Amino acid sequence: MNLWHTHAWVITLVSASCCLTAAIQLWRYRESWSIKSLIILMLSMMAWALGYGLFLRLPEMEAKLMWVRVDLTGVAAIPAAMAMLALSYSPWAKLLNRKTLPWFFALPLLTAALAWTNQYHHLIFRIPAAAAQGQPLQPTLGPGFWIFYIAYPYLVIGASLLLMLRSAVRGPGR
Repeated sequence: MNLWHTHAWVITLVSASCCLTAAIQLWRYRESWSIKSLIILMLSMMAWALGYGLFLRLPEMEAKLMWVRVDLTGVAAIPAAMAMLALSYSPWAKLLNRKTLPWFFALPLLTAALAWTNQYHHLIFRIPAAAAQGQPLQPTLGPGFWIFYIAYPYLVIGASLLLMLRSAVRGPGR
């Protein structure tokens, strides 16, 4: 068990490199919305895996807080990329255009802005009393964690998967 805790960061860094490799390979086919959404999805998962892996590895608290910000930025963009991917294969593919694209990423951009401008991520974590006294940060989960980090991503990803399954069953030649 101790071996897993000391070397879990290796698996996340391998995952991050696989996601980056997939994004690089997909880049040459970037004309379609489905490939653009896959590239965004791969880069988001790379940021998530890289941030989490380095969070596990680095001992300094300031470095950990910086890599948690990268982690939160990646996690926040995954549902938007999944929604783009699902819409690109659905009858509502015409909703994907340059005018509606910012609306897909409004909540991820807000989450990233809050994570990068707020040292202890006040909306995600509650600040423990020990942080004010200079002791090591032991975050306790606040309601924002359950909304933005658990409920919202799983609801959007679940709805996207259902939409893709519906398009696969009913769509002509998909």
